[in-house]
Amino acid sequence: MASHSNQVSKVGSGKQQREERKAQVKSITDRRKKIQRAADTAWPHTNPANAKARTVFRLPAKRPYSY
Repeated sequence: MASHSNQVSKVGSGKQQREERKAQVKSITDRRKKIQRAADTAWPHTNPANAKARTVFRLPAKRPYSY
């Protein structure tokens, strides 16, 4: 009985850790997209001089950012 309880506890904590990791990855992805959208606005693709700045933010040089 004790080992079953221990095993169930370990499975539950593993699931919780995976859910926390998923939430952290989503948060990072959302923040990255927000930064890229802001950079797309600050350095529009219509100006060829902005190509270098756009590559720093991993934006396409000749088209608007889309996700």
